[in-house]
Amino acid sequence: MAASVERLNEYVRPPLKHAVAFAGARGEGMTVARAAGAAIEDDHAQPAVLDAGVRNGWLAGGRGAYPHLALDRAKPGLIAVNAAGRRFVDEAVSYHEFVVGMHRSHETVPTIPAWLVCDRAFVERYGLGRVPPGGGVGAS
Repeated sequence: MAASVERLNEYVRPPLKHAVAFAGARGEGMTVARAAGAAIEDDHAQPAVLDAGVRNGWLAGGRGAYPHLALDRAKPGLIAVNAAGRRFVDEAVSYHEFVVGMHRSHETVPTIPAWLVCDRAFVERYGLGRVPPGGGVGAS
């Protein structure tokens, strides 16, 4: 659902700080559906498909986000750690399960945000996020 953080936080716990959606997204589809009498199932472990993203200023106006799906996280040589510097999940799990792991860990140790840790050799071989293999910043 492309929606504002406020709309997503009606369903997601712990609350999100950011959403990877276009700037004007407000979740009007949910508003229209509710007005027509639709109900939202709430018996799910997680009511949304979650992915971990990094905020950065690569779009006009200083906006932008890059979703860390499994293309970089699952490679050997990278770990994800919480505020205590401890791994909290298998980095190779699906992007949804990765964020579920973040939320689970966050119940006892600050884990939102989490950090992806790797060395230069990793970046040169695989790249990381918007940084392509070799370490140069991509044009897109």
